[in-house]
Amino acid sequence: MSARGRDPKPGSVVTGPESVATQRGVGHGGGPDIFADISAELDAADLANAEEIGRGGFGIVYRCVQRALDRTVAVKVLTADLDDANRERFLREEHAMGRLSGHPNIVDILYVDITSTGRPYIVMPYHARGCLDSLVRDEGPLPWTEAVRIGVKVSGAMEWAHRAGILHRDVKPANILLNAFDEPQLTDFGIARVSGGFETSTNVIVGSPAFTAPEILRGQLPSAQSDVYGLGATLFCLLTGHAAYERRSGEKVVAQFLRIASAPIPDLRALDIPPDVAGAVEAAMATDPDYRPVSAEEFGRSLQTIEDRHGLLRDEMKLPATAGRVPTTVPRSSTVVRNRAIIAAEPDSAEADVVAARADSPAPQWLERPRLIDALRTAGGSRITFVHAPAGFGKSTLLAQWRRALLDAGSLVVELTVDHHDNDVVWFFTRVVDAIRRVQPDLGVGLVDHLEAREGDGATSAFGQLVDEIHATGVPLALLIDDWNKITDEATLGAVAQVLQRGCRHVRLLFASRTALPFARLALGNDLIEIDSEALRFDLREVAAFFRELHGIELAETDVAQLCEATSGWPAAVNLVALALGGGGETAVAATPRSTSRSASRAAKAIARLEGDQLAVTRYLGANVLHTLQHRMIDLLMAACIAERICGDLAAAMTLDPDSETLLADAERRGLFLHGDPDDPGWFRFDPLIAEFLRERLGKDHTRARLLRVRASRWFAANGRVREAVDLSLAADDVNAAIDLVESRAMDMVDDAQLATLHALVAKLPPALVESSPELLLAITRADVSHRRPTARPMLERIDSALASGSSEEPGHELRRLEADVLRALDSTTVDITSGVEDLVAAALARPETVPAWVASSAANVASFVAWTRFDFDRVRRIQDWASDFHDRSRDPLGRVYGNCYAGIVAREQLDIYSAAAQFGRALEFAEHVNGRQSHGARIASALLGQLYYDQGDLETAERLLGDAYESGAEIGGVDFLIPIFVTGARIMALRGDRGGAVVRLEEGAAAAARLAVPRLAAHVEAERSRWGYGASDRRVDVASATVDGFAAVFADVVEEAAVRAALDSSRHDLPSAFIARAQALSVRADERGCALSLVRCQLLLACCLHAADRGAEGKEAMVPAVARCSDLGLDRVVLDAGTHAVELLLELRADQENGRWRADWPTIPDTFFAELVG
Repeated sequence: MSARGRDPKPGSVVTGPESVATQRGVGHGGGPDIFADISAELDAADLANAEEIGRGGFGIVYRCVQRALDRTVAVKVLTADLDDANRERFLREEHAMGRLSGHPNIVDILYVDITSTGRPYIVMPYHARGCLDSLVRDEGPLPWTEAVRIGVKVSGAMEWAHRAGILHRDVKPANILLNAFDEPQLTDFGIARVSGGFETSTNVIVGSPAFTAPEILRGQLPSAQSDVYGLGATLFCLLTGHAAYERRSGEKVVAQFLRIASAPIPDLRALDIPPDVAGAVEAAMATDPDYRPVSAEEFGRSLQTIEDRHGLLRDEMKLPATAGRVPTTVPRSSTVVRNRAIIAAEPDSAEADVVAARADSPAPQWLERPRLIDALRTAGGSRITFVHAPAGFGKSTLLAQWRRALLDAGSLVVELTVDHHDNDVVWFFTRVVDAIRRVQPDLGVGLVDHLEAREGDGATSAFGQLVDEIHATGVPLALLIDDWNKITDEATLGAVAQVLQRGCRHVRLLFASRTALPFARLALGNDLIEIDSEALRFDLREVAAFFRELHGIELAETDVAQLCEATSGWPAAVNLVALALGGGGETAVAATPRSTSRSASRAAKAIARLEGDQLAVTRYLGANVLHTLQHRMIDLLMAACIAERICGDLAAAMTLDPDSETLLADAERRGLFLHGDPDDPGWFRFDPLIAEFLRERLGKDHTRARLLRVRASRWFAANGRVREAVDLSLAADDVNAAIDLVESRAMDMVDDAQLATLHALVAKLPPALVESSPELLLAITRADVSHRRPTARPMLERIDSALASGSSEEPGHELRRLEADVLRALDSTTVDITSGVEDLVAAALARPETVPAWVASSAANVASFVAWTRFDFDRVRRIQDWASDFHDRSRDPLGRVYGNCYAGIVAREQLDIYSAAAQFGRALEFAEHVNGRQSHGARIASALLGQLYYDQGDLETAERLLGDAYESGAEIGGVDFLIPIFVTGARIMALRGDRGGAVVRLEEGAAAAARLAVPRLAAHVEAERSRWGYGASDRRVDVASATVDGFAAVFADVVEEAAVRAALDSSRHDLPSAFIARAQALSVRADERGCALSLVRCQLLLACCLHAADRGAEGKEAMVPAVARCSDLGLDRVVLDAGTHAVELLLELRADQENGRWRADWPTIPDTFFAELVG
């Protein structure tokens, strides 16, 4: 956003075209005489000949002569206004920073004191050579070797400060001085944060934006890594001669803010900077602090490594001796995962054979099937492959072999085995996206969260967008889905069918299923290839190879033929024969060919016609396979079949056998129908046929089955796997445990926007128990209220009933009542109801430390909304400053997002556009970071940021952001968030010439206003329809029955302004004077409320009315101040939206300016602004 003709306000997010030097010309709380006063005060303190040599936003620096020691010193005087408490804090923290004195790369603090009038000052050595900023401006970029040397030295200084608990927070070239020995020295800790000292509000931006870490611009607290960012940005400046994110010519403020917060830094390699140097700077300036060096020391070490690599003399990074060191940084992960087999104790002799087996070379896990793989290769033009056959035909094995073949060919491959949990569109989509992101991390970002928050609505759209993202990469991807027959959910089948129907050449799908193709109605044609049970049967060659290659048994041709005929080539039956002959998976190489032949012949006869006969398979497994295994192995396999997948820790928890991991790996090695998950090391799956057999067998022992399920449920719960834990508890008939599990995790699911998961888990529970659980009802109500579900109000009634039926003496009853009150208040504010809501949140605000953080955060946002309806802007800011800590503590991102948005809304209304940009930008960045681009929080922030871009005339960006916020049939937030989506969105369409789109969007807005009973939205929609001559909507809000206590006056003024504008648009130069009076009254009311933006719009409306009444001179008089204000802030569309009379007045004013008729008492309006508006 341009700030034409006016210096930006101090503390704004972006401070205009910033030099890398310390900024000048910022007010310091006094007039011109203040500087003479300070000089006299310093002289009285034995600091003579004070001469100003620099200044910044916090003070002025003087060069003085210290008479007592006859030496030249630099004296920094804090000139910003400070109260008594802040003066004390200032001195206390400067004394603390005195601990840093003595480091060769930090400017010493000689002493601190206060002048006779109470101004704090700091006395430091004087550096005649100046700072790095002056050096770069005078001499240009530094050689990369010199920049690296400086980086090493300053890294040591920063690390020393960090270990002392001090963050600098403003590392930049202007704050690095050069001493007489050419050594860099870090200075100006004037805004440093000292551990244990006071902290600046997160709503205040300190430091220099071009050198400030993106997370600080987003409102997060500073850290050692944000200082590392400042040093990286400093090195970038030293290498190039300019800051990485200088303000571009004509760039809007919001655009620069978001560029700093998200854009990658320019590539230094293009300037012939060595790649390792460029890489080090890029790492230090990474947008995500997790990708930066974890400490200044680590960054300095990386720079020293660069010096070593290039044969340079290694510069020393001065650090204190390690004795007494208190580290202030931690590794990115403090969790150490060890292989249990490695750290296990030495096995006893009874177990030695099992452990030793692990060291053997593993036998092949499957028989290679080149004829089927070749068939898949020759079908390369087909997008869809469907492998279907009953259990035991090797479908999963074929998928595994095809996966390996694709990987060997360099393809991107994703494999997914469906389990019964996935028979839900959100959970299935989650599994698909998670699998895809293992190979393409940038795909599907935010789609799962969006679908979760919408509880599955829009699944087809989500699948389609995922395919579009894959297509956009231009890189083909193969998705292999096993056990597809477990998917019966209509929403999932419908969404996948749509994906198959639309097609994409970059996505190749392969399904394996026990059932036939469920998409027969689709006209897939040549896009589909099927592989059925006949193709999957073993032929003679494959039977012989199976025994020879996997089990070391050589069969005669006649035996192979007999075996093949008896089993019909059914792979499961052939495998059973091999297991029986090999004693449970051990090879039979010691057997003679003759005896083996006889055994094979007997086995073939024994399993003749087994195919499809579950009972026969059961008898055969029990008699010929399981009885050959040790009891420990049998116990393990029986336990493992309880869950869809098994790992060593889970198996140990179920069987209480510490060697379970070793036994699982041994079972896989011996081919006991257990296979490792290639995408999740350490996890195993059974062949489905065998799993069903084992579960049936286990089901006969109800007591043991229940015990295993209870143990498994506890393990899954302890490892955060709530879905599996609940299912197993219910399967064990432990309903109370299932209720407890969902209750204990319900609020966390709301915090994480896992609304579909919450509702799906609640649906598994007995309804009567749900109704008697206030905790569950509160969580569901909170989810519905925060995401504007139509069930929110019925849920509020249900929670009221549940609380009324309980005893007030029950533990937690008072807290639950308080939480329900806050939720009711939140629901009221979304529809502009303010009556009584302050009473509902009073208790939470009175004792915020005793309630969950989300409750205090939500209560503060309710109070902010009420203050906004009363135009008490200062109170909104005070509340949000107070609430910042509770927003941070709450795991629910919506509290922080709404808080930033309310602060931004009042800033925009007061024409503090810089702060508004910062608040909306922080909200959007935070919401996207936590829940993704399509999350509820991101959408409400996008709506307000889109409005801000529109105000400045950037229709393209505004259209994109408002498009992100819009979703047909869905409402987000309250009225303040809906107006930009429906009204401003429609206005952009109309300006683009899309009348039909504008009419539809406004009709949707009218429908939403009627459905929600919110007159303020209805008034804005009707005013916009009137502006474009679209006629009144058939949908009307019954104002008499709707509550309009919140913004009642605004509602009336919107209706009044629309009436005046309608008369204005139908008049040329004969507008009745009554409309002028009405426009004047609107201006007066806006001024009385302190609504600067509304006042500007009303002044423009008044100017247009005067012009339309043939009172052009008065119209100019009214218009010039408003246009000048818009010019200063770059609010192009605010002026143009005033209409045709405004354009005519602009043309006349421009002519006055060009022809010397501009009045001396009028503010200057740059000609460039006129040119932007009227050409």
